[in-house]
Amino acid sequence: MSSKPTHNAQQFPADRSALHQLLQLAVEVELFTIPLYMSSLYSIRGMYPSSSTSQNLWPGIKPNPNVSSPNQYAYNAIFSVYIQEMLHLQLASNLCTAVGFTPKFPALDYTSFGSSIPCIGDLKTVKGYEDVQVKLGPLDRNQIKLFLAIEMPDWEANNDGHLRPATPFPTDAGGKPVMPAAFGSIGHLYHCIEQYFDIMYDDKMSLWEKLFTPNSVQVDMFNFKSASAQHPTREYPLFPVTIPSDATAKQARKTAQEMITAILDQGEGAQANSEVPNRFVPAEKRMEKDETKSNAIVRAQWDKQSHYDRFALVASWLDMIETWPNWLATRPANAAWTADDLLLEPQEATPAELAAAQARADAMNNPATAAEIDNALSHSYCNLLSAIESSWSNAKISFPAAAMQALSTRVATVWATGGAPSFTPVTPNVIGSNAHACQGLDPNSPGANSCANAVIHTCAGSNSCANQGGCGYPPAESLPDFNSAAGNGGCGAPIPDAQIFHGTNPPVSVDGNQISATNGQSVYDTAWQVFQARFASNPAVKNAQKPVPNNLRIVLPPS
Repeated sequence: MSSKPTHNAQQFPADRSALHQLLQLAVEVELFTIPLYMSSLYSIRGMYPSSSTSQNLWPGIKPNPNVSSPNQYAYNAIFSVYIQEMLHLQLASNLCTAVGFTPKFPALDYTSFGSSIPCIGDLKTVKGYEDVQVKLGPLDRNQIKLFLAIEMPDWEANNDGHLRPATPFPTDAGGKPVMPAAFGSIGHLYHCIEQYFDIMYDDKMSLWEKLFTPNSVQVDMFNFKSASAQHPTREYPLFPVTIPSDATAKQARKTAQEMITAILDQGEGAQANSEVPNRFVPAEKRMEKDETKSNAIVRAQWDKQSHYDRFALVASWLDMIETWPNWLATRPANAAWTADDLLLEPQEATPAELAAAQARADAMNNPATAAEIDNALSHSYCNLLSAIESSWSNAKISFPAAAMQALSTRVATVWATGGAPSFTPVTPNVIGSNAHACQGLDPNSPGANSCANAVIHTCAGSNSCANQGGCGYPPAESLPDFNSAAGNGGCGAPIPDAQIFHGTNPPVSVDGNQISATNGQSVYDTAWQVFQARFASNPAVKNAQKPVPNNLRIVLPPS
């Protein structure tokens, strides 16, 4: 561990403040990478079927270790990094709560960075990266150089003469710590955190020992075991991703050390071209029990390399990779998509499948559609951040991992319709009683509102969805209805036109009406039936006509 300067009680408030700010910076830089990597990842062109029996194809790629195209290789590599950044966000956030600090998850403005990476510094001062812009974008030369700069190993960044602030930081006239403007690398940020953990006081206690909070809220997306959540085993059996509730301060400090080592070895690598230690590589056979075999193989294979080395490989393939902007540039303006592009075997499609595919092609070719999808994405993401923050302040609220994954389809759809994901910070709406979350499901203007009059969101059971209704995919044994409280929702709104139930639910009484849902039944049609039953006494609702799906609902992929 690091050197341990001796401090006195008067220095404790400044030390605590500096450590909490350092940990918040770590959370924010890990969070910063997720939309950044996700945007480029899902700019890679590819299509996937909505199910094994469906004709419908949707924009996006899935992990696949058996396809050898440059697009698939690049996707697999970046996908594995993207998932691991969620682990790093979890680890950094768990360190926060371990020392009595609840992390915040702000929505960042990706148009504001210019050439500066949060915490790292201005790339104009970094040799070889002077022309790189810090922004969201498709997978291209700028983005891959940006990714390499973010994951730049501390041992390599030192060769560029970067400033490396020393700890402890100076204090101002009011006794508050003067935080550095930049750290040169993510690695050095974490080294500063470690050094603050180990500051010793004249009472023979370290700052870690003084701040350690036993039984703190520790969120686990990777090593939890739950048969009901289809995650029966730990993905990382050889290292802890949370601090045990019964750990002593000394034991917890060792765990914190291992968590930081994992972040650094997985991200920048311990040394050039070195393999990630086996204990920090997820176990393939265990993952196969938690997710698809393809996901497990891809992650287990690629996670043996550092993020930096993975991005260096993607950089070498860049000229062979086709992105959605590349493809759209070769297609007719406002007519890029045809029905055939959206069907697995167009010659075998039924008339109904052809008609639905043509409607989707028309919607995707509409110049206004990309902005609608991007708006839905921004609302989804900002609501998701609120849910994530809640999960670290209340142990009863689970991390909305499914909602995080659901964002990917919206990112791909923005690119495929000619737009660019913005992840614009937006303020979630305040939801009143009887608000509904999808087209037409509004008792004040039934059948008439063009889109969600509540919050466009992905939910997955933990978003702030109280009083919203018509969720995209309601949980088992429930219907797409308005929710009595936050956490009772399904996994998305607005409802995709193609969304169906994947199982049969027993009848549910809706104000005396028995309404059931069967496998393959339209979720929106069921939501409309529930809506009319809920407001049967309202003549406007009773007489309203179910609206024709708008473009937003037509192009949103089903779950």
